[in-house]
Amino acid sequence: MNVFIKSFHQITALPPPNLSKVDLANLVQQVLLLFNSQVNEQSVNIQFDDDASCLLMADAGQIEQTIINILKNALEAIADSKIKQVKLHLYETTLSSGRQQLLLDIEDTGADIADHVIEQIFVPFFTTKKNGTGIGLSLSRQIMLQHGGDLQYIKKPKAGGCFRLSFGSF
Repeated sequence: MNVFIKSFHQITALPPPNLSKVDLANLVQQVLLLFNSQVNEQSVNIQFDDDASCLLMADAGQIEQTIINILKNALEAIADSKIKQVKLHLYETTLSSGRQQLLLDIEDTGADIADHVIEQIFVPFFTTKKNGTGIGLSLSRQIMLQHGGDLQYIKKPKAGGCFRLSFGSF
């Protein structure tokens, strides 16, 4: 019950973002360093393609937490895979309005997520993990929404998962 109460408080008490200029590519590189020993232990191939270089107004700590959550999930998803690969791709796209949008895709080679699970992955406390709390994705999406962006699961034609962090248009 204690874990539930702490988890519930964490979701409902998310502070508003403390905005400052953030170099997202640099932030991603810092997060990847945090996972260095785990990646080496698991023999994971991590690739980061940075096709966008711009600053954005964001709460670096909250965005870092979001990237950590997604990467942690990706590494768990590939733990039993033959091919252990995680690709991060930072890029810009043009919206139909003509405005630019910054996107970060985090893709892994783990098992695909079932359609009925995809519908629930952002629901607080929903989890498919034996020891999971079901807060990571929900909290991460809430952080992205507070930043004027979004967090989505992108179904790929091949097996594996892809989560897309979309940052507001500029």
